[in-house]
This record gives sequence, structure tokens and C-alpha cells, in this order.
Amino acid sequence: MIEPAFDLERIATSRHICIVGPPGSGKTTLARRLAAILDRQIVQMDDLPYAFWLRHGRTPSTAELQAELSQILARDRLITDGFYSSTIEQRFATADVILYYDLPTYICLLSALKRGLKNLFVPTSAHEQTRHNLRARLEYCFKPRLYWRIARFRRAYHADLQRRFTALAGKKQIIMLQSRQQSNRLIEALRAGSDSRRQQNESPGGVLVDRTSHQP
Repeated sequence: MIEPAFDLERIATSRHICIVGPPGSGKTTLARRLAAILDRQIVQMDDLPYAFWLRHGRTPSTAELQAELSQILARDRLITDGFYSSTIEQRFATADVILYYDLPTYICLLSALKRGLKNLFVPTSAHEQTRHNLRARLEYCFKPRLYWRIARFRRAYHADLQRRFTALAGKKQIIMLQSRQQSNRLIEALRAGSDSRRQQNESPGGVLVDRTSHQP
């Protein structure tokens, strides 16, 4: 069901990479690293309701949020990052690759707290609504609901995600990342593949040249 090895070519040529997991798992960091290597546009799911609110002055309904997402998913070379249960079916339907960041709950809790505290002083949040607003960053850091969502994520969503993955087996590449080390290995492998392809494209006639060798 969950592929034990990375199909690097499939990831590199994918139209849409979907990253899901609990808050604090490292989805956004992974999305940024993938985007830098694969030249992809990142779509932060948490930013969609905020962008709608800026335009219309109210929170979108589920139908409106799904309609906004449908327009975005028509594009190519996307990475969608975040977890909105009402949009999972849409994202999984168009994704070539699904990455499930399944870290232990305590790591996610600690990561979320560390990120929130850091963000108070260095506004590096990936989320537009907290990046430029100190009050929003304070609320985000000390919001009990955030930590409650992390604490109950596995119980609330893990089984449903596993059922979806089973149904999609063979149709999508599904990768479960259960440690930072696995994530790092994926990034390193993709970076090595990207460097190799770049070197091949830059070689005369598209033939890979060993630039360390010397002609007699």
C-alpha cells in the first residue's frame, strides 16, 4: 500500500504533489525543499480561506473553498501543502504523488510550539495571515485549538487516510514519511537526480560527459 522506495522519476515529473499530515510535522519545510529542487509552485491550503476573506470580507463556505481549489488544481507543477479534510478528496484525485508526513504526536507538538515561539521574533511563518501580524502570531503560538488538533490528528484522521491510500494503491505513488531522516533522504535523492539531469542537459548533444576525465 505505502511504497517503501521512492520513484524519483515519477516524483520529478509529477503534475501535482500533495503533502498531508498533522500541524507541526514539517509539511511546509518539505514543500519548500521540494519546490526548490523541482521548480514547483507551492499552494498553502491555510492561505486559501484567508485570501477569500481579503476579497469578500467573510469566511468561505466549504463549497466556495472547493471551487477556489478546483481552479488552482487545473494548473500544472503544483505542490499543495496542508490538511483540510473537506479538500482531501479533490487533492488526492489530481495528485500524482501523495506524501503523508506521519511523525509521532509529541514531535509535532514540540515542533509547533518551537515554530510559534520563533515566529514571534522572526516572522517566517508560511501562512500569510500570521506572517505580517504580531497579534495573529501571538494567537497562533498560544492557541489551544492548534495543539488539540495535533493531539487528536492520528485518532481522527489516520484510519481514514489509510483507507484512502488502500483505494488508491497502484494509481498514485503514496509515500509515508515517518521520520525527518526519511524526508532528508528523499530530498537528497531528488537533488542528486536533478543535478544529474542538469549536467546531462548541459553536455554536448545531451550526452553525459565525465568532466573529471582528461583526454590524452
